[in-house]
Amino acid sequence: MKSLLSVQSHVSHGYVGGKAATFPLQIQGWDVDVISTVNFSNHTGYGHTKGSTISVEDLSNIFDGLEDIGVKYEGIVSGYISNKELIDSIVDRISGFKKVNLNMTYLLDPVMGDEGVLYVDNNCVEAYRKVIVGSDLHPPSELIDVITPNQYELELILELPKSISTLYELKDAILLLRYKNPHIKHIVVTSYRLPSDKENIYCAFNSYSNSETVEYCCVPIIRSYFTGIGDLFLAILMDKLTTCYSLPLAVNQTLTVVTQTLELTHKSGSEQYQREMGHPLPANTGAKINQESIIKYFELRIIDARHLYGYLGSGTFDIQTIQ
Repeated sequence: MKSLLSVQSHVSHGYVGGKAATFPLQIQGWDVDVISTVNFSNHTGYGHTKGSTISVEDLSNIFDGLEDIGVKYEGIVSGYISNKELIDSIVDRISGFKKVNLNMTYLLDPVMGDEGVLYVDNNCVEAYRKVIVGSDLHPPSELIDVITPNQYELELILELPKSISTLYELKDAILLLRYKNPHIKHIVVTSYRLPSDKENIYCAFNSYSNSETVEYCCVPIIRSYFTGIGDLFLAILMDKLTTCYSLPLAVNQTLTVVTQTLELTHKSGSEQYQREMGHPLPANTGAKINQESIIKYFELRIIDARHLYGYLGSGTFDIQTIQ
C-alpha cells in the first residue's frame, strides 16, 4: 500500500483541508497519516470559527515520534500553514523524510489567499517565497516536486508588480517560476481568471520534461461558493501522477473528478435546501462567503463522490497550448 503524510488543516464539521483530501486518497489505496496544522470547528467561509493552531513544539514532537518509529512515505502533501515558524519547521522536517526516501514526492500547495484576498500574514508570504524561489542569501528548496498555487499565490511568490491579465502573461509567470526553481518537476496553476472571460476558469501547467511549454484547460464556472476545492485537487492530482506519469493527462483527470464533485455538491445542496426551506434557490446562485444560512448546504460531498475518484479516462477538457 502507498503511504502518504498529509500536513493540512482540520475541521470537525465539513470538508476542507485534510478532511477533503484524506478520504479520496484512502479510497484510492493510500495509507494516509495526518498532521493537522489547525484544528477548527468549521471552515472560515462561515464567517466565524472556533479552534486552535498547532504549536511549533507540538509539531516538532509529532515529527520526532514519526521518525522514532521509522515511518517512510512515498508522498507528502502540505496545505494551509498559518505562520512562518510552522512553514520553516515543516519544510525542514520534510527534508528528513526525503533523505530516507529519495523517490518520495512532495506536493506543496502554498495556501496564502485567492482573488486578491490574503489569508495569512506577510511573514508567511516571505517564508513561502524563500522556500520556493529563494532569496539573496538562500537558494530555492530542492524538495518540491509539485507545486499548486492559484493565480494570486503565483503573483505573490514572484512579487509581480501587477495582476496577470492575459494568458501570455500567465505563461511568462509560470516560466519565470521554472527559471527561479528548476528543481520543481510540475507546476500547476490551479485557477486563473481571464478578465475578458467571466464564464470560465483556466488551469495552466508546465512540466520539467517539456519545460518551455505551458498548457491549459478551460473549465466552466459553477455559480456557487465552495471551500476545499484546492485540497481535493491536490489529493486527486497526487494520486493521478502516480498512475499515469503524464502531467497533462493527470491534470485533465483531476479536473474531471473535481468538476464532477462540484456539480454533485451543487445539485445535492440545492435539493437539500429546497427540501428544508420549502422553496428553491434562485437560478444560477449558491452559497456565498459568510452566508451561513446557505453555505452549510454546499460543503463538498466528499463521501457521495467516492465513485468518481478512480477515474482513469482521458479527461473531459481540451488541452491547449499557450503560444
